[in-house]
Amino acid sequence: METPAPHGPSPVVLAMVLCDVAITEHGTNKKTLVGIFQRVLASVFPTLQRMFLYVQMTDAQGVYIFRIDFVDVDRDHVRGTATVNPIEVPNRLDPFDFVFPLTIEISGPGLYEFRLYANDVFLNSISFTAQGPHP
Repeated sequence: METPAPHGPSPVVLAMVLCDVAITEHGTNKKTLVGIFQRVLASVFPTLQRMFLYVQMTDAQGVYIFRIDFVDVDRDHVRGTATVNPIEVPNRLDPFDFVFPLTIEISGPGLYEFRLYANDVFLNSISFTAQGPHP
């Protein structure tokens, strides 16, 4: 596999979805997403949350290293980073997808987001809100 090139086509994101469970069917590579959400409820903070980020893209060709930054938007702070092993995309016309399994620490109520990069170029983001118990 060749090394990722800093230039070349930037993939186009078709979908970014947060969910509780992502299942990949053996043989067909079809994905089943369970418990899609945009909000996390917690009784105490900080709290650990396990989730999956599903990403589908197209218009890519070559080798890519995908990175996800987990950002506390309210505090303008990157709380963590995850990367995927290099992925080689042979045909620019074929859509491709992958799943990031994540366990994150949510420090408090507020707005958080995952920012997706390909070879250090920003592609897209998805956000969720964290809420505590109501008085």
